[in-house]
Amino acid sequence: RTLCQRLSPSFGYHYIDVGDLLRAESKRPGSKIAGLIDMQICSGKLVPADIVLDLLHKAMDKLGWEGGKFLVDGFPRNLDSLEAWNKSLGDKVNLRCVLMLECSEEVSVQRLVMRGRVGDSAAYTSEVAAQRCQAFARHSPPVADHFRRLGLLRRINAEQSPDDAWRCAQEVMVNELGAHVKNQAVILVKPQAANKDTARFVQSSLISSKVAIVRNASISASDCAEKGLWREHYSQIIVNAEADP
Repeated sequence: RTLCQRLSPSFGYHYIDVGDLLRAESKRPGSKIAGLIDMQICSGKLVPADIVLDLLHKAMDKLGWEGGKFLVDGFPRNLDSLEAWNKSLGDKVNLRCVLMLECSEEVSVQRLVMRGRVGDSAAYTSEVAAQRCQAFARHSPPVADHFRRLGLLRRINAEQSPDDAWRCAQEVMVNELGAHVKNQAVILVKPQAANKDTARFVQSSLISSKVAIVRNASISASDCAEKGLWREHYSQIIVNAEADP
């Protein structure tokens, strides 16, 4: 969830958390499926795929399909939901990539329980969290294998620090999908100050300002001028920032 919340604004995707959709529907006055959703979640079981697809489709309709880019979190979870996805949305979306965040059951349970403590959901008790993680371990391998065969699956170690996981996800988005980070920065350093200490200082300054470094490299001023790189990157920054030179 944390990773998706960072990827969404950085790359211009609409973030849809399936769990949030289900919880919102369970609290919606007059909902005919609220009881079923609550019962399934509180018992650590999956909500029927047709219900999830209906809510997901409505969310996409509301956000808008034209030029829309969606980052869907938490679906499909098993072969039944995968089949339902293909029937309902297979011909409507161009699926570019599937990110699978991997961590141990122990870490997953701890994180789910912590979410229950900071939120208002009773679904994240230790027992229910363990049931959910065990169900995921049973049902997700065939889904992952399906996307692996299609060449869409990318695995990320979710036990590393949030920043490290974030950098791994960015590499996938930028290097493999050709996505563009919405915010860019060019750091200019005088030749006499260009050394390892300066590089470390610049990187630490960016990180302390919560700026994620997707990639970094050095180039001489003469090469920059000869290849017209400064003009190219300067123009990109101005356009993306929607500012005047």
